[in-house]
Amino acid sequence: MEWLADIDDEVGELPRAVLEVRGMISYEERALLHHLAAEVGDGAIVELGCFVGASTLALATGLAAQGAKGPVHAYDLLRFDEYGMGGYLDGLVEPVQGTDLVPLFKKHLGAYIDLVELHVGDVNRAPWDGPGIELLFIDIAKSWRTNRYITKTFFPWLVPGAVVVQQDLVHWEFPWVAMTMAALSDHFEPLGFVPFGSMVYRCTRPPTKDDADLDLRGMPLQQQLDLVSAEQDRIDERARPWLELAKANLYVHAGDQDLALSTIEKVEAAVGESVQWIEVGFQRLRERASALGQP
Repeated sequence: MEWLADIDDEVGELPRAVLEVRGMISYEERALLHHLAAEVGDGAIVELGCFVGASTLALATGLAAQGAKGPVHAYDLLRFDEYGMGGYLDGLVEPVQGTDLVPLFKKHLGAYIDLVELHVGDVNRAPWDGPGIELLFIDIAKSWRTNRYITKTFFPWLVPGAVVVQQDLVHWEFPWVAMTMAALSDHFEPLGFVPFGSMVYRCTRPPTKDDADLDLRGMPLQQQLDLVSAEQDRIDERARPWLELAKANLYVHAGDQDLALSTIEKVEAAVGESVQWIEVGFQRLRERASALGQP
């Protein structure tokens, strides 16, 4: 996987359709998924969180490039949500809460839709009974509950050597993702970081269902912080400020306004605006921390 270090150079080699589909993931992440799918063997490809198809199309075109028939197992609720999607789909769909996004997804996939098996609904109720998973892309771990469910449901089906892409790990809002990979560090080795969020891992030893059933939310705060720190030490230094900011979010969850605000200030003083997009995290976490204790 030598190409991972030069992923920027791979963007220009992508099919035009992969670059043109509107989505939340970067072009570099699309190149990552395309190349991973092009290298996959007989194991399953599972995508948890497909939005309206940008990542799915990257995976499907990768499969097509190697002549494979698929499918990509794509999971999503596929309903418009103003909180998470506002602005991303302007002009494409009616911006009404709950609007069905399946037609737009299928339009974006075009002729590649035959390489996709779409699972529409709440991923927290989605079973997986095999086959073994060789490539797992996760862009849906937006809550403690969902993160725990997908970890215990899908991770035990990973085959040795499987690749896991955690799209939300390098982010201030989802500390439980970094905590998960730290808690399972005996099972996964980091391979690299792709801006602006994805961490790539290889599964060295598939976890059992008991291993993967992690009650991270029930841990004491200090243990949660220690897990985030442990994963900081394992990943690309470019990604580490995001996880330091994620600790501020853990303080917010714990209701500690002072430590939340002081952590935000520390990270901001250290990186300023040198880390792209991180200023959004500063702003939103300040708002959440400042709201603590208000009636």
